[in-house]
Amino acid sequence: MQWGIKGGPRGGGDNEPLDTRPGYFSNVHGVAVDQKTRHVFVNDRNNHRIQVFDENGKYLYEWKIDAAPSSLHLLYIGSGNTLWTFDRTTTK
Repeated sequence: MQWGIKGGPRGGGDNEPLDTRPGYFSNVHGVAVDQKTRHVFVNDRNNHRIQVFDENGKYLYEWKIDAAPSSLHLLYIGSGNTLWTFDRTTTK
Protein backbone atom coordinates (compact mmCIF):
# COMPACT_ATOMS: atom_id res chain seq x y z
CA MET A 1 0.00 0.00 0.00
CA GLN A 2 1.18 3.51 -0.67
CA TRP A 3 -0.16 7.03 -0.25
CA GLY A 4 0.99 10.61 -0.32
CA ILE A 5 1.76 13.20 -2.94
CA LYS A 6 5.00 15.04 -3.63
CA GLY A 7 4.54 18.58 -2.38
CA GLY A 8 4.60 21.45 -4.82
CA PRO A 9 7.27 24.14 -4.94
CA ARG A 10 6.57 25.03 -1.32
CA GLY A 11 8.82 23.78 1.46
CA GLY A 12 11.96 23.42 -0.63
CA GLY A 13 14.01 26.30 0.75
CA ASP A 14 14.37 28.56 3.75
CA ASN A 15 12.47 31.43 2.12
CA GLU A 16 9.65 29.35 0.66
CA PRO A 17 6.41 28.81 2.61
CA LEU A 18 5.88 25.33 4.00
CA ASP A 19 3.42 22.93 2.37
CA THR A 20 0.74 22.47 5.03
CA ARG A 21 -1.59 20.23 3.03
CA PRO A 22 -2.21 16.83 4.66
CA GLY A 23 -0.69 13.96 2.72
CA TYR A 24 1.75 16.16 0.78
CA PHE A 25 5.42 15.53 1.49
CA SER A 26 8.75 17.17 0.80
CA ASN A 27 11.75 14.95 1.49
CA VAL A 28 10.41 12.10 3.63
CA HIS A 29 13.23 11.05 5.91
CA GLY A 30 11.71 8.44 8.18
CA VAL A 31 8.66 6.30 8.80
CA ALA A 32 7.67 4.49 12.01
CA VAL A 33 4.60 2.38 12.86
CA ASP A 34 3.18 2.16 16.39
CA GLN A 35 2.38 -1.53 16.85
CA LYS A 36 -0.35 -0.80 19.44
CA THR A 37 -2.33 1.89 17.63
CA ARG A 38 -1.18 1.03 14.07
CA HIS A 39 -0.55 4.76 13.53
CA VAL A 40 2.01 5.53 10.84
CA PHE A 41 4.35 8.44 11.61
CA VAL A 42 5.98 10.08 8.58
CA ASN A 43 8.81 12.59 8.88
CA ASP A 44 8.00 15.33 6.34
CA ARG A 45 11.46 16.86 6.69
CA ASN A 46 11.39 19.97 4.48
CA ASN A 47 7.97 20.96 5.81
CA HIS A 48 9.18 20.69 9.41
CA ARG A 49 6.48 18.34 10.61
CA ILE A 50 5.59 14.74 11.40
CA GLN A 51 2.35 13.64 9.78
CA VAL A 52 0.37 10.82 11.38
CA PHE A 53 -1.92 8.43 9.49
CA ASP A 54 -3.94 5.34 10.30
CA GLU A 55 -2.77 2.05 8.80
CA ASN A 56 -4.93 2.65 5.71
CA GLY A 57 -3.39 6.03 4.92
CA LYS A 58 -6.11 8.26 6.38
CA TYR A 59 -4.60 11.51 7.70
CA LEU A 60 -5.13 11.86 11.47
CA TYR A 61 -3.02 14.77 12.73
CA GLU A 62 0.46 16.24 12.64
CA TRP A 63 3.15 17.68 14.85
CA LYS A 64 4.82 20.87 13.68
CA ILE A 65 8.51 21.33 14.39
CA ASP A 66 8.87 25.07 15.06
CA ALA A 67 12.59 25.16 15.76
CA ALA A 68 14.65 26.70 12.96
CA PRO A 69 16.67 25.44 11.39
CA SER A 70 15.46 21.91 11.79
CA SER A 71 16.49 18.88 9.80
CA LEU A 72 14.69 15.86 11.19
CA HIS A 73 15.99 12.54 10.05
CA LEU A 74 15.16 9.20 11.59
CA LEU A 75 11.96 8.26 13.46
CA TYR A 76 12.07 5.57 16.14
CA ILE A 77 9.40 4.21 18.48
CA GLY A 78 11.05 3.08 21.70
CA SER A 79 9.94 1.32 24.83
CA GLY A 80 6.86 2.77 26.47
CA ASN A 81 5.60 3.95 23.07
CA THR A 82 7.91 6.96 23.04
CA LEU A 83 8.55 8.49 19.63
CA TRP A 84 12.07 9.71 18.98
CA THR A 85 13.37 11.77 16.08
CA PHE A 86 16.90 12.84 15.39
CA ASP A 87 17.65 16.36 14.26
CA ARG A 88 21.03 17.21 12.86
CA THR A 89 20.83 21.03 12.87
CA THR A 90 18.65 22.39 15.70
CA THR A 91 20.75 23.77 18.52
CA LYS A 92 18.08 25.16 20.87
